[in-house]
Amino acid sequence: MKIFTENAVYVQRKDIDYISNELSIILPASIITKTYGDGIQLIDSSHSREFIRFTEPEEIEYFRNEDIILDYNEVKGLTVKGLNLLINQTSIEIGNILCEAKALLTDHRLDFEDDEEDDDFTSSIDKIDLEVDKVSHRLKSLIEFKNYKRRKTKLELPVEVIKTHPSFIKGLLPRKRKNPNNN
Repeated sequence: MKIFTENAVYVQRKDIDYISNELSIILPASIITKTYGDGIQLIDSSHSREFIRFTEPEEIEYFRNEDIILDYNEVKGLTVKGLNLLINQTSIEIGNILCEAKALLTDHRLDFEDDEEDDDFTSSIDKIDLEVDKVSHRLKSLIEFKNYKRRKTKLELPVEVIKTHPSFIKGLLPRKRKNPNNN
């Protein structure tokens, strides 16, 4: 998830790991340095949900243009029902991509004499595979955010976000129970 504030963007480490490791997208050097430091770092899930703060204009612009990562500001006001609709739409999007793959597989007649055709077919399958992976990542992020809204998972938002969105945060805090002895 990414969260834009007035002068920064906060991005969950798991999303940066996904972009750089799973998609093999080369990130700007400043993002790599802020995320992983200068040396080799063991990547594990213990810090996957932490947010990393980026303040350089080119970093903010990079994440503004990166549509793979769920944008908190676009989903924060949605109800659980609204999130369910978005989750269903995203699931349908995956189904549509898979139907495209099925059509491609059905139409393809493997011609062992034509290596160029095989290369085109392989390239098309790779593109479809990548697209399914990206949309699946977004789907997982939506489900995780829905579980956060339902108070099933914990999400430690950056202090700057808590200060700028106190009404949203207040709605996610545990409700105080009425004491039966006090009427």
